[in-house]
Amino acid sequence: MPEAKNLPGGVATAYEDHFAADSLPPRELWPEFNRMNCGKILLDDMAANGHRDRPVLHLDETTWSYGELEALSNRIARVLTEDLELVPGNRVLLRAANTPKLVATWFGVLKAGGICVATMRLLRARELTYVIEKAQVSHALCDLSLAEDMEAARGRTTGICRHLMFFSTLGDNPSDCTLDAAVQDKPADFTTCDTAADDTALIAFTSGTTGMPKAVMHSDNTLLANARAMVEDWGHGPETVLLSLSPLSHHIAWVGLAQALAAGGEFVVDDPPPGLSRLDWIVESDPRDPESMPGKRTALGRFTHEGGGPGHQR
Repeated sequence: MPEAKNLPGGVATAYEDHFAADSLPPRELWPEFNRMNCGKILLDDMAANGHRDRPVLHLDETTWSYGELEALSNRIARVLTEDLELVPGNRVLLRAANTPKLVATWFGVLKAGGICVATMRLLRARELTYVIEKAQVSHALCDLSLAEDMEAARGRTTGICRHLMFFSTLGDNPSDCTLDAAVQDKPADFTTCDTAADDTALIAFTSGTTGMPKAVMHSDNTLLANARAMVEDWGHGPETVLLSLSPLSHHIAWVGLAQALAAGGEFVVDDPPPGLSRLDWIVESDPRDPESMPGKRTALGRFTHEGGGPGHQR
């Protein structure tokens, strides 16, 4: 009988014919399977490895560095664990438009050992109630502009969502936003929770347009594996500036963010100016530069103006 063989993750195969297992990529190319926290790997480790002062997030005239994002996410993790009694495995609902502070809360939750439950800002109280009940959400961090439906949903689920805090787009409104105020006196360091690679990191709900929303669970391992595969396939590097047109309530946008950080690159938060379509915004101007002015007022006009045509790539 052939010698027993372990598969990725250390689990022994039941097969006696090891052809498939022997045909897997070399072990040095396998992802880590034991302990990992993708918040630490994507943010803390990148900051420690020479990217601390490099830009990581852009929104209009605002740019945050890896170090600034790390410090804020550490403070949020402290608020969650020290003030809001979060224990590893608790589900934390996140509700906001695509903003830098939403990204910071995502990393703060992961570092604290929580599970992110990202929700679309279009959801109303009824839909939020379903999410809270289905995922047994214990904590919620919400943009202040979306407070009404969030508070209504929490009121309908008495005893489930025990803690709720509000934040602003850039985290700079402590007078009105409880989370903005709570982080101010917190130290900027935090010992990240030592999660297992296959612990759930993100619960992403489907839209519910064809029935009740389904919850898809993503682990630290799967999020990183997706991101790293895209980095390798697309050739991302520190010069990469990545924009996702998906809301950060969707898994695909988080993988986009993870790609940028895994490569040491930059991520542009998707928030085009009012009245400008995303296509116009991307083609007509540099979304990282608030002073950038388009050469033509339409995407097609700019495309033609710059010699666009078959085979043209930007």
